[in-house]
Formats: sequence, C-alpha cells, structure tokens
Amino acid sequence: MAYTIKEVASKLSISIKSARRLVASGEIEAKNGGVYRISKSDFDRYISAQAISKNSSVKSKRDTALRSAYYLMTKESTTSVKIRPCL
Repeated sequence: MAYTIKEVASKLSISIKSARRLVASGEIEAKNGGVYRISKSDFDRYISAQAISKNSSVKSKRDTALRSAYYLMTKESTTSVKIRPCL
C-alpha cells in the first residue's frame, strides 16, 4: 500500500505543502513516478522516529498528530483498529 502526498498530509494533520517539504528534505522517503508515493512502511518508520524522538511535552498540533498516529499504529498491530484520516 502506498500513500499520496495528500493522504500523508491528512494523516499528519499538516498542509500538503508541509508534506511536500518532508519528502523534499528526505524525512519521508517517496518514489516519484509522475506522482509521489510514500510506502506504508516508510510512513510508519517516519511516525515511529518522530514519536520516539519527541520528549513527553506536546509542543504543537503536529506533535499531537504524530503521537496519535503512532499510538493508533501500535494499537492496530494488536487489535482491529484502523487509522482513518480526519476529515
């Protein structure tokens, strides 16, 4: 499964432009075949790295979204909870 930039932005609760910056900077690996695609494993790796590297205090909306996504991702492996984008 692969995500588009728009899907990644939605999952992280950030703008599409910010998601593009993450890809451009190499923080999130993506393949470009005309449209950037971020594999689920690369996205999960980014979420894990961000959640682990942050200290316990929440500093921004993005940090909160990362913590929530990481929590849901780890919970998903043991239960049938699905990560759904906020609309």
